[in-house]
Amino acid sequence: MSMLPIMHPDRAKGWVRWQGCCCRTRWRSSPAADKESGGAIALAFASEGAKVVIADKNPATATSTAAEVRARGVAAAAVECDVTDIVDIRRCVDAAVGEFGRLDILVNNAMADPGLSLIPFMETTDAHMDNYWQSGPLATFHFMQVCYPHMRGHDSAIVNVGSRAGSTRPIDRAGDCELDIGRTVVYLASELSAFVTGHTVMVDGGSCRF
Repeated sequence: MSMLPIMHPDRAKGWVRWQGCCCRTRWRSSPAADKESGGAIALAFASEGAKVVIADKNPATATSTAAEVRARGVAAAAVECDVTDIVDIRRCVDAAVGEFGRLDILVNNAMADPGLSLIPFMETTDAHMDNYWQSGPLATFHFMQVCYPHMRGHDSAIVNVGSRAGSTRPIDRAGDCELDIGRTVVYLASELSAFVTGHTVMVDGGSCRF
């Protein structure tokens, strides 16, 4: 499944200055995990006043997530979208811009088969790699390329999200998708991170140590 929230904040809280945000989230094999991560990011933006368009290969998931966003007092819409299809990507971004007028933020958090790293090397097939490539790096590239014309010329931000789910960490608790991951994405898309660019930010409870 794929999940693509497109968030359009209307100058939310004081430290945030947005007019439009496209947050494409997760294309996972597990609907529950999908909703947990992508939906949490959408809700984190909604808590800052973002208007959100949720796009998902499963329209029911998009609709239910959009309803959660509306419950926080902001506008939301749902769009069916397959992130491996460039035509669907263009249609989705056009729908977001048509709905809310402009686009300031793109969040890429989508990829098929999150367990790829657990498959033994000699058992990894071309189909596994193609699925990973089409739904992950290539879809991220396509979204950035399609969104860019709507983002150039004004303050905007792109946040690309990866996952190290399941790894051990020295902090004795699991990460909270909305409070830990979602708020980090909001920070990276806000004016607070205006001097932060081109960096990899590890939000993993210390599991990745150097």
